[in-house]
Amino acid sequence: MKKFTAIIITLLMALCCLPLMAGCKFTEEFNLQKDEDGNEYYVYACNGYTSKMKGELVIPSEHDGIEVREIADQGLSMTGLSKITVPKTIKKIGLAAFAYNYSLTEIEFEEGIELDEIPQGLCGYDSALKKINIPAGVKSIGYMAFFNCDNLEEVTLPDGLETIGEQSFTYSGLKQIIIPETVVDKPDGENKIFGIGYGAFHTCEDLTAVTILAQIEEIPAGAFGYCPALETLTLPETLKKIDGAAFKSNNKLAYGHAFHNNTALKDIYFKGTQAQWKLVAVENETYTEQKATFDNSAILNATMHYETAQS
Repeated sequence: MKKFTAIIITLLMALCCLPLMAGCKFTEEFNLQKDEDGNEYYVYACNGYTSKMKGELVIPSEHDGIEVREIADQGLSMTGLSKITVPKTIKKIGLAAFAYNYSLTEIEFEEGIELDEIPQGLCGYDSALKKINIPAGVKSIGYMAFFNCDNLEEVTLPDGLETIGEQSFTYSGLKQIIIPETVVDKPDGENKIFGIGYGAFHTCEDLTAVTILAQIEEIPAGAFGYCPALETLTLPETLKKIDGAAFKSNNKLAYGHAFHNNTALKDIYFKGTQAQWKLVAVENETYTEQKATFDNSAILNATMHYETAQS
């Protein structure tokens, strides 16, 4: 019952966080813009009500002889499309551009595409999406980018990726994930931008293996919480802290311990020595005001394996 209530609260919260969709019909729209050098380009979207858009769509690379470089915010949301092909001319994709596409099983990025980021809410609630290859060159994956893609079983994260946003894969169907070593924690004034964001892989109930090659120092609250099938975990030598529970402001749902309720966890493979592992802070906190306790026993009870011999 508690888990069901938490899920309902999270889904309601997510509906408030992802942009609401107006929808559109099968009419293409090209919005002419100029870049900082005065060169013209088009921003692609559709206009009106989109639910009757079916089948496969190849986004054009040009219109009237002018390059199409961007996809608008919510530009292809709430359609009936099964596949979207993104041309290599695209440099930027808008917020929630492909969200709420319940029939969308595939997104193909043309080889050679130069994208810096996967934006916030890109494929939120795309429940039919099964796999995706994040293009080479992408540096960041945005907040809730693949939230509630519950059939998303396979994701390839490219070398060069630096940050994975908060709740980016929450409630997805991932079975395994390898996080490349280029993912890093970054300073942000007095704060920090986590390489792996709060709740990034929370409630991935089919996730069995996590390999973190990332050169991160901290795994934040809820990052891999409630992944009850998780059995094997690989952690980097750079790790210094695994967070306990964290409560956020503005009535947002709390995150539990970074690995809370992972009852199947058996083996942890640490890239450093046993002495280094003993210096890793594995936090556990109880918040009596919220009457919530988040257990770190999965981490503490797993069998440890050390890649680097004790010196």
